[in-house]
Order: sequence, then structure tokens, then C-alpha cells
Amino acid sequence: MKVRDIFEEGKELSVFDKHRKAIAIKTLKMNDAGAMVMGGMSKSEAREFLKSLGYTEERIKNLEK
Repeated sequence: MKVRDIFEEGKELSVFDKHRKAIAIKTLKMNDAGAMVMGGMSKSEAREFLKSLGYTEERIKNLEK
């Protein structure tokens, strides 16, 4: 089962996925150098994960401002 399936069915995210979501959002808010230094997921991985949760391109773009 994909993360998007869980999200669309209205089920709650697992603790692991909640943490991944928080990390993805923080990653997108960082500048490129900061994201690289911190390690973890890249900005492209963060975008893909948030898309799998149902985030739109516009919503993701707003996080990057």
C-alpha cells in the first residue's frame, strides 16, 4: 500500500510517515546549502514524498518560499 492510498482512505499516517512529512517540509524551507549539510532527504525526494501525500505543486511551491 502506498502512502497516498493511506492518505486518500482517510487513515492516519504512521509515526514514521508523520516524521518523514515534518522532515520533508523542513527540508523544503531550508536553503539548498542547508539541506545538503543536514543530510537526510534531498529537496527532490521531499517534493516527491509530499506529492505522494496529496500535496499540490502550488502548496509545495509555497513551502519553498
